[in-house]
Amino acid sequence: MTSLSKVFKNTILYSLSSIILRASSIIFFPIFSAYLTKVDYGIMSITQLFVLILMSLSDIQLPRGITRFLYDDQAKEKDYEKKLMGSSFLIVIIINVLMLMLIIPFGEYIFQPLLNDISFFPYMTFALAAVPFTIVFNQYKSLQKAKHNGKTVFTLDMLYFGGNILLNLLFVVGFKMDALGIILSTLVNSLIMGTYAFIKYYRNTVLKIDFKFLKPVLKYTIPLIPFMLMGVLLNSVDAIFLNSIQGAEISGIYYIALTFAALFSMFKESFNFAFTPWFFENFREENYQYIRKLFNIITWGAGFIALLISIFGYEVLYILSSNPELVEAWKYIPLATFGLLIVFIGQLYNLAVYYSKTKSNLLFISNTAGFIVNLLLCFAFASVFNPYYALIAKAAGFSVMGAIQVFLAVKSTDFKFNHLNTIFTLIIVGILSFMHYLPLDYYILLFIKLIIVIIGALFFIKKLKNTKIELLDFIKTVKNKFSKK
Repeated sequence: MTSLSKVFKNTILYSLSSIILRASSIIFFPIFSAYLTKVDYGIMSITQLFVLILMSLSDIQLPRGITRFLYDDQAKEKDYEKKLMGSSFLIVIIINVLMLMLIIPFGEYIFQPLLNDISFFPYMTFALAAVPFTIVFNQYKSLQKAKHNGKTVFTLDMLYFGGNILLNLLFVVGFKMDALGIILSTLVNSLIMGTYAFIKYYRNTVLKIDFKFLKPVLKYTIPLIPFMLMGVLLNSVDAIFLNSIQGAEISGIYYIALTFAALFSMFKESFNFAFTPWFFENFREENYQYIRKLFNIITWGAGFIALLISIFGYEVLYILSSNPELVEAWKYIPLATFGLLIVFIGQLYNLAVYYSKTKSNLLFISNTAGFIVNLLLCFAFASVFNPYYALIAKAAGFSVMGAIQVFLAVKSTDFKFNHLNTIFTLIIVGILSFMHYLPLDYYILLFIKLIIVIIGALFFIKKLKNTKIELLDFIKTVKNKFSKK
């Protein structure tokens, strides 16, 4: 069984690579903000959203199936991994080529009302062309994560990051290509990394669609497609609706706010990738008390990270931005981050559903309900729609989604969740996240924020010590190693 220490080691590696990858837009914000306008950021936002929608369909959730079925009894068969991965590679290539052949010729007529002042060609065309290569690369990374190969995943991410940054600088700064330069950079980089994944791994698999190995995986993943698609639509509909009404300029400010709030997503996604295999192993062994203690710590830690991002968004943007017009995005960061905290808690509860398999085919209900709430509120606010109302609609959708996911998790297992701990965390973080709106002098407000951070850090450390989980031993081991050096 994989130790919790390895889970946290991998979490650190995944978090570091995820921070570098996602934070590239923040790290290089001072450079790119001198070349990109609000409209450029709006173009980047909308094209990325449509790419995510397509990917939620065209990868048929095989990365999740790979993670789950590498721990299935069938995985003990000879060459199971090679046959499964070879089949997965071929089927996603076929699906993606067919989808692009249908979408690209008619996309201008289908999507233009939503794109508003953004041209389908060349922006959307080149953005969609990168999808097949991205999926192949991501599928290879998912295999490495499922096998706890944290160092390999880190190396892959750094290769992707390095190539993307170099290409961004070449196209945007060197060739002055604005938003199109960012999109072309992604296309070229995805092509390179997808080819690398094939040469490094896929050419040594059994390149044949073998339904004996693929069928049970597809039976598990296909019901997840509506769930993931509705999740992407839930995350996207407010931004797309905002763009269709206000245009790319307002969408650009909204995108910047969501980008900085996505600092929290770096943590939650990295942790989920590392924690999920460990959870499956320990849930199988019925280590419920240990899991429950860890759940409490994770919830408190996530709340603290969300709070930090929310209350210091203004300072970070002010320091990084070379364009004063872009700083106004700080107003929307707290609500955007709080919504992501709700999503993360729902994902924690979802782990029990994924393991049991019994209710996983119902998960799409949560995302569908959240999407409908978000969409209805967007229409309800249409006459006064702006980034504030977009985030209110999104947060309401997330809340409905989370409530249904909690219900399904409770019905899927006998595991006893600590609901009071979850509610307490959401209330405290929700109240403190919006303190920047208090009518106080800035320096007084900054002092209060620093005091809150210190108190929160001390509270978390105390709870961590009282819990006495394996993580503390891991931290002490790392500390001893460094002290010896």
